[in-house]
Amino acid sequence: MDVDRAHDGELVAMFLACRSARDRLIVLLHCRVGLRRGQVAGLRRSDCHLLPASRALGCEHEGAHVHVRRRANANRAWSKSKREWVQPLDFLVVQAFDQHVDERLERFGAGGSDFLLVNLFRAPLGAPMSPAAMGELFDRLSKEVDTHRPRDGAPIRDFANQCDMLLAELTPRRMQ
Repeated sequence: MDVDRAHDGELVAMFLACRSARDRLIVLLHCRVGLRRGQVAGLRRSDCHLLPASRALGCEHEGAHVHVRRRANANRAWSKSKREWVQPLDFLVVQAFDQHVDERLERFGAGGSDFLLVNLFRAPLGAPMSPAAMGELFDRLSKEVDTHRPRDGAPIRDFANQCDMLLAELTPRRMQ
């Protein structure tokens, strides 16, 4: 059975159609890293290690990465995998994390939920974003760029050709 999935160019168009740093991070975690909606929605800030080494945090894994854990979450997010695993992150995703953190700090300060992704634009503000809300995001983006909604965990295959354009989008204007 062939799966009718969005093509790389369509996924990049979805990324460029995002209205916030949070939404760009969601698209990258989903389409570049290959996480499913439930895994992305279940990430906590404490699951994200973005430094070259995180031994000071008690983590033996090298490089930027996220810990994907199955656990009960208030937002009903759920990882299908029963075991915990680590997924490496590249420079593009780390840059997106950085912009999301700036956006979130600007709105809520340093406190708030330990969930990585929270409602920034709709009630209840600051509450963990649900997998259903991510589905709504992908529905909106796919309509805006007239494409298919990406399949859960379907990473972009030919992303290398698109990195320069995406990096330019993620580079703060003051640095360009």
